[in-house]
Amino acid sequence: PKVYDGLTTASVDASHASLSGVLGSDVVNLNTGAATGTFLNPNVGTQTIQVAGLTISGASASNYSLVQPTTSAVISAANATVTANPAFKVAFGTDPTFTVSYNGFVNGETSAVVTTPPSCGVAGSHDAVGTYTISCSGAAAQNYTFSYVDGTLTVNASNALPTNISLSNNSVGERLAAGAIVGNLTTTDADSSLGEVYSYSLSTSGDCAGKGADNGSFSVSALASAGPVPLVTAVPLHYVTKSSYNICVVVDDGNGGFFGKELGVNVLPSQMILNFWDSY
Repeated sequence: PKVYDGLTTASVDASHASLSGVLGSDVVNLNTGAATGTFLNPNVGTQTIQVAGLTISGASASNYSLVQPTTSAVISAANATVTANPAFKVAFGTDPTFTVSYNGFVNGETSAVVTTPPSCGVAGSHDAVGTYTISCSGAAAQNYTFSYVDGTLTVNASNALPTNISLSNNSVGERLAAGAIVGNLTTTDADSSLGEVYSYSLSTSGDCAGKGADNGSFSVSALASAGPVPLVTAVPLHYVTKSSYNICVVVDDGNGGFFGKELGVNVLPSQMILNFWDSY
């Protein structure tokens, strides 16, 4: 059997093929050296193979036409690996949302082919400080079986709050379409080395009360990340109309810690380049 690879290519051994329908003493030879095969369906199961490339020769060959045959073969499921990602929480706190990474998808396929996501959890009590095993099971996809690699949940004694938010660049060109990247947001947090992931939002409450007058002109990804998260424009900005903006960003460390900070963004004017020609 063939292991699923997302392709229709089939390996064909036609060395034992023979002709049927040759009459009497007619001389007709079957040539199999250029035989190829194509699965009509690349998915797992017993699938039909269309054979091509067979030819005939011999004294009577011109009296016959050759119908390229079909055969069948089994395509078996490929195996992909599900790995539980490291996770963290504070002692006696709520479990985080457990996430996974996939490896082994073929032919450019991604986790989008997964029809049933795996279920992940930690068996038994796991509120005390320490490390615990995250186990996953139950993933399903049409053409795959899955193997599982455990991850680790680390339970820490307490949560250190974020202490700063930085923006890698605070200027952006004018007249750019919405979605232009201003810079990347990062967080200073004593727990960052423990693998905390941070989510950012634009706010006018809490630490941002009375701040963030220009929040509406920008946006940030709602996805939590352990790394930088881009701040982007929500609308085209015009230097003549407004050259500097004040926004207020709040970071959530996922363990009950929040920090807000007002940041400034400058709009750069368009550069007009004049070309001069000498005339003689």
